[in-house]
Amino acid sequence: MISRKKRILTGKRGRALLALFCLLFSLLLPAPVARAEEEPEPDVRIQSRADFRHFAADCALDTWSEGLTVSLEVDLDFGGEDIEPVPSFSGTFLGNNHLISGLTLSTDGSNQALFRYVTANAVIRDLNVEGTVAPTYGRDYVGGLAGTSWGSIENCAFSGRVSGRNYVGGLVGDNHGSILSCSFSGTVEGKRFTGGIAGYSEGLLRDCSSSGEVNVSVSEDKLELADLATSSNSLALSLLSAENENITSDTGGVVGFSKGVVLNCSNSGTVGYPHYGYNVGGIAGRQSGHLSGCRNTGHVYGKKDVAGIVGQMEPHLKLVETASLADELLLLNKYMNNASADIAALAEDFRDMQADIEAEREAAKQPVHEGGEIYHADEEIPSESGGSEGGSGSGGTITPADDSGNSSGDSGSGSSGSIESAIDSAAGHIESATDGAVTKADIESALRRGMDQLSYRLADAYDAFSESGGALAYDLNMANNQFSKVMLMMANAMNGSPQNDVFRDVSEELGETVSEGNVAGNENRGIVEGDNNVGGIAGSMGIEYEFDLEDALVQMVGANGIINNTYESACINSGNVNYGDVTGKKDRIGGIVGSEESGTVIHCESYGPTESTEGSYVGGIAGYSDTTIRGSYVLASLNGTRYVGGIAGSARDLYDNTSIIDIPTRGAFVGAVAGWADMTLGENVKGNYFVHASLGGVDGISYAGRAEPVEYDSLVTRNGTPDAFRAVTVRFVADGEQVAELTVDYGGSLSPEDIPAVPRKAGYSGSWADFETGNIRFSREVEAVYTLNRSTVASEETREDSPQSVVLLEGSFTEGAALSLTPYTGDGPELQEGFTSEAWEVMVENAEEDGSYTVRYLVDPDANPGETVIYVLQDGAWQQVEAEQSGSYLVFPANGNPVIFSATSPTAGKSAFPVLPVAAAGGGALLALLLLLAGRSRRKKRKTQAQPAATGDNPGDRAGS
Repeated sequence: MISRKKRILTGKRGRALLALFCLLFSLLLPAPVARAEEEPEPDVRIQSRADFRHFAADCALDTWSEGLTVSLEVDLDFGGEDIEPVPSFSGTFLGNNHLISGLTLSTDGSNQALFRYVTANAVIRDLNVEGTVAPTYGRDYVGGLAGTSWGSIENCAFSGRVSGRNYVGGLVGDNHGSILSCSFSGTVEGKRFTGGIAGYSEGLLRDCSSSGEVNVSVSEDKLELADLATSSNSLALSLLSAENENITSDTGGVVGFSKGVVLNCSNSGTVGYPHYGYNVGGIAGRQSGHLSGCRNTGHVYGKKDVAGIVGQMEPHLKLVETASLADELLLLNKYMNNASADIAALAEDFRDMQADIEAEREAAKQPVHEGGEIYHADEEIPSESGGSEGGSGSGGTITPADDSGNSSGDSGSGSSGSIESAIDSAAGHIESATDGAVTKADIESALRRGMDQLSYRLADAYDAFSESGGALAYDLNMANNQFSKVMLMMANAMNGSPQNDVFRDVSEELGETVSEGNVAGNENRGIVEGDNNVGGIAGSMGIEYEFDLEDALVQMVGANGIINNTYESACINSGNVNYGDVTGKKDRIGGIVGSEESGTVIHCESYGPTESTEGSYVGGIAGYSDTTIRGSYVLASLNGTRYVGGIAGSARDLYDNTSIIDIPTRGAFVGAVAGWADMTLGENVKGNYFVHASLGGVDGISYAGRAEPVEYDSLVTRNGTPDAFRAVTVRFVADGEQVAELTVDYGGSLSPEDIPAVPRKAGYSGSWADFETGNIRFSREVEAVYTLNRSTVASEETREDSPQSVVLLEGSFTEGAALSLTPYTGDGPELQEGFTSEAWEVMVENAEEDGSYTVRYLVDPDANPGETVIYVLQDGAWQQVEAEQSGSYLVFPANGNPVIFSATSPTAGKSAFPVLPVAAAGGGALLALLLLLAGRSRRKKRKTQAQPAATGDNPGDRAGS
């Protein structure tokens, strides 16, 4: 019976009340929040391989996919069958986390991937792809997902193999857009610009990860040139001309070369090949943009410019001024015209001076009125007496000065002919001849006026040279400099570079505030190995000079093709931390940077062992630094031949750095702060401190306030000292995977129970590499050492007159494993009448674990192997097992430790207790049989102690001792 209340709810009135109730309840609920980004309804749904092929064919028209939403609604497996890629995509592709597997592209050439071109408006989201992209021929711009992308690729993954020549990436070959939260696993192979996520990027890479291998092998067409690094006539280090060289360059775990932004990306795969390749980095092979928050744990190999984060940190360049060769030639012409004008002005000044002098000379020729007569300066003045010429008081004349140079004439006063006496004598004659009208004082005054005029003329000449001549000198100097610049530009162009660039480093001025050209806040825990310029964070910091010999002559056709640029460069290595081992074969090896030729290092830390096996310039922060290192910390062991320093092997400017180091090196130029620095400059090295019992600060000498020792307890209480200085870490790693990381107080110890067990590895025995467990003062990584197990162990016991072991076990045995063979004294299997048994207990000593074995048993020479039956004691019961004959041995399987088995065989008339009819045998026969058995017993005793035997009635009666 239905209750009344229930009837109300089921009737029309009840349904109305229920609807009203629901309406009122819905009004009381908060309005639903709309999704920030509602996915549009798909225009195209891909539900089969045929659908995908139709979609790819339609995308051959570049505008077909504009504004289109495509949804992949099933997993697609192409099974390795060749498919046509999507030529151009401009819409939104929703992968819905489905997988396209078995990808193999049917097209060759360049710009090859599942999507060849992804335009600026395109979005590819939530798509997984597995397969192979390995075109032939052009092979540039190759990726697993996109060849070239200007769009957005989000939450996508590629697994497999990608192979090309230049611009090769696990996901994208050439990226100008954004790649967000994407991943790669597999292998990537390329020649130039090769990366796990992108080969080349001017866009954004964020929250991406790569576990794949990048350029880890060397094919036949990539053989290293033996003299590549030292060739003087091949521009071997010119990476653009390397296009036709057999080398690889710009290889990164995440990106080959980034001019854009890389944020919070990681790499755990192996990058590079030992002693091969340039610009190799765990995150980026080379970068000039912004790279921060990234982490590398993969092993990084290379030849030059090799590092855990960035192989080469190239400065970001801001163009301040640019001019072509034509512009510079016009400027040279201007300076030459200015110099010509200066010469003309100087010549005009001299003409004016010459005119002034001529006017004064004319004025000097005017007659002098004296006593009613006028005489010119060049006329003879008759003497008053009219003496003969030269006579004093005679009636002669006074002649003008003779310029014949004769100074031996009679002066009338008997003087020595000096200038002063000549002037006095001439003045006396004039004063006498003019009857005192022209006195000696007048003559001296005239002479003074002449000297003054000469002085004025010389001053005029000096002024002329100072004004016009100074301008001339300036303009000639500018013209000379400009001519040198023009010649340099032309020479560079002739040598292959159409550009003459001038750089001004502003890194120290900008510091950590700069965004571009900044590698900041990254961490390396991977092992780094290379030859030259090897670092935990950066291999080198400097400008990559690139020349393209093939295009140089083309660009020289016109003067406008040869360029002169002035740049401001910024290259900041800040806040980065290295924990990985850094090992170089030759020179410039650093915990943070191998070679710092430009830029600045600020607030970096290194805790990984750093060494050069054969070379020099090894530093806790920088192997070689020609710029600035500021506020950085080192707690590590260092080693090299020469120029080894706690902060830098060779340094220029060091400010406020701290080191605690272990340096076994005692060669030339070794210091707890720097192996070498110019300490005569005064302010270039200051505020650096170190802890070391015996080593000095710079080249073995400490400097108060500049490179000064301190006590450890005092150091760790200073503000700013990293926590890592108070404790060190010991990482245990097996086959590249971290097993455990233990923290130990500085100078502390590890107890045996703290050390983790070595992970098992099939077919191998493992142990940790030797390391000091006490007084641990530096972080280190301990590697598991695996030794291939032996396949066989043998017993020492042999048969009589035979060198062969009675028992051999085949399996997997550690180095210390041994086989112990003893007679089994327990009950044997039940035997048929006329059978004998030999029972053994086989124990594997020092075995890591009980295993499965193949037992080889040397049959008793008195038994027939073909008739011998093997029983194995398993779970308390004897079980017969199949045995195969192999020469003198029977071979059968067994498990566990120990292995207990019994070999039974027919007596063939040799049993100790045969059942014989007494009536058929006389007493003599019985006696003969007993004597025979006694003789056999004596023969058995002469055999080895390892041979137990038993009758069918009592298995222990004949066990050997």
